[in-house]
Parts: sequence; C-alpha cells; structure tokens
Amino acid sequence: MVGKKVLLSILSTVLIGGVLLVGSKLLARESTVVDATQPATGNEDVIVVYGKGKITIKPDIAYINIGVETFDKNAKEAQDRNKVTMNNVLKKLKSMGIDEKDINTIRYSVGQEMDYLDGNEGALGFKVYNIMRIIVRDIDRVGEVINTAYNEGANNVYGISFDSLNRDDAYKEALQKAIENAQDKAATIADQVGVKIGVPIGIYEGENIYTARENVDLLMDSGAEIAVPVEIGELEIEASVTLEYQY
Repeated sequence: MVGKKVLLSILSTVLIGGVLLVGSKLLARESTVVDATQPATGNEDVIVVYGKGKITIKPDIAYINIGVETFDKNAKEAQDRNKVTMNNVLKKLKSMGIDEKDINTIRYSVGQEMDYLDGNEGALGFKVYNIMRIIVRDIDRVGEVINTAYNEGANNVYGISFDSLNRDDAYKEALQKAIENAQDKAATIADQVGVKIGVPIGIYEGENIYTARENVDLLMDSGAEIAVPVEIGELEIEASVTLEYQY
C-alpha cells in the first residue's frame, strides 16, 4: 500500500507540473496578441517597428444642419409658423435636386421662455426649433444650398462638414504606406546592427485616424440676401501599423 501511495503521489506531481507547463506556454503565447502596443519579446531577439501612412483626398459629399427657429406667445402659433417656413425651405431644396432620402429631422423641440426679471417669474412665450440634416452630393453646390435655405426663411446653420464616399479605399492606401514605412525602418535597423530578418512574426494594425474639414456654425437672422463662401478644403486619412521581426 505504501508503494502505491508513493507512485500515486509521483504521478500527481508530474500531472500537475505538466498542466502548469502547458498553461505557462499558453499564457506566453496569448500575451503576444493581447496588446499591439506591447509586443511580446520573451527571450527572443526581435525588432519592433512602427509605421504610419497618410492620404489626402478631396471630399465629395457634404452634410449641413439647417434649422428654423420661431418664437410666439402662443405655442401653436410658434409651431405653425415654424412648419410653414421649414416646408418652404424643403420644397425649394428639393427643387434644386436634393433627394428626399437625403433630408432627415435631427431635432424638433418646443420650449417655454420665462422671464425672471426682478425676481418676478413670468412666461414670455414659446420657442420652436426644427433642424434638418441635409446631405449635399454635389459638393460644388454647398454654398448655393445654404443661400437658398436662408432666403426661404432658415435662420440657423449648424456644423457644415465634409466627407468622402471613397474613404475605405483611401484608408487601404494609407495602410499600405504605413506597412512600407515600417518595413523600411526594420530593414534600416537590421542593416545597421548587422542582423538578418525575414517575414514579420507579428503584425498589429493601429487606429484609423480621419480628419474632416468642418466649418464654423452660422447663425443667420434677418437681413439682405447673402452669399456664403464655403472653403471645401481636403480630408486627411491616416493609418498605422506595428511590425515585429525575429532575428
């Protein structure tokens, strides 16, 4: 019986040691993919490089938030006036070729304006906000769209922003540049220290950084007909990658 106990104890020890050994291997392997900014090196000799690529493109689509703000002592009157004005704006924009699917309501609110002068609380009236997001697919007509909306009674324009329908393709091009940049760095380092490298043993994609051009908000009240100058500018799309080589 004593011999069997001793043998059982030895087998248990080997089994436990085997589990710990496998577990430690799995843990070390997992650590190489958990955090791209902290590539696992362990006891291996590696070169880790970071590459970045940037593409500049022209925008081909614009987003304009156009709003109508009305005020009246009577809530229904304020809403009715707002509705008439916004309908006139949208009718005119549609006649310019803006598709109905490119017009979306993003805010509609009715709020009571209060007067707290000299500590006496009193209702002044009701203010109505109605804001539509307009997608302009003919980028050269952005200024014309703004002017038209204003002339039809819109008195607020929020956040004119530009974008590109080809952003994904541009990002792939930026990513290719980032990889080439990282490869060049790795080759330079390897050459300088006198080692040889092969294919990467680890590749980690970074963030997709997208910089859009956005104009300031325009608050347009009453006045003569105006012409809004719009600078379209360019869009910057960046990509980054981390490569890990063993030597």
